[in-house]
Amino acid sequence: DRVVIDRSLLMVEDFARYDLPAMLPGLSSMIATPLLSGANFLGVLALFRQESATRDEDTLRLLQTLAGSLSVIVENSRLLDEVQAANERLRELDKLKSQFLANMSHELRTPLNSIIGFSRVILKGIDGPLTDMQSQDLDTIHSSGNHLLTLINDILDQAKIESNKLELNITAFDLVPAIEAARSMTVGLIKERPVRLQ
Repeated sequence: DRVVIDRSLLMVEDFARYDLPAMLPGLSSMIATPLLSGANFLGVLALFRQESATRDEDTLRLLQTLAGSLSVIVENSRLLDEVQAANERLRELDKLKSQFLANMSHELRTPLNSIIGFSRVILKGIDGPLTDMQSQDLDTIHSSGNHLLTLINDILDQAKIESNKLELNITAFDLVPAIEAARSMTVGLIKERPVRLQ
């Protein structure tokens, strides 16, 4: 207890002086030193001998050096356990995030596909003729729906990249439609503001 409370080296040169033989049969002396990491108490390193001992400064220094090395090993092992536990928690959170993204994708895609589909039907004039303004507004709704669907797919792709499951399909594409889609969405946002898009 003294080593734990005082956090200092303890040497018992002869157990017989302290009525300890019954507790530790066959042993006569002990040197014990605390294992410390900063202010943290990690344990006790104790050496026992079958014969009584005299105080030897070289042995005490060697024991304290050994205790310092053991303290580093024990503390590193504890920190490694903490890091591994944290990594396991992060893996679990990453798995939950991927499940959430998959569920969110399904929940958003269903109504979004309806919006895109119905706006396309109306744009084709199946339900009757449209004014130029209605046609332009519906075209913006249709383009914005497709843009939102692309964003949802991008979020899912990000999750696939993080889990090394994304398959790349590299192809050439026409940049003009992409610019036009961005322009049509921006026009709706700025038409009531003193801003001109060129």
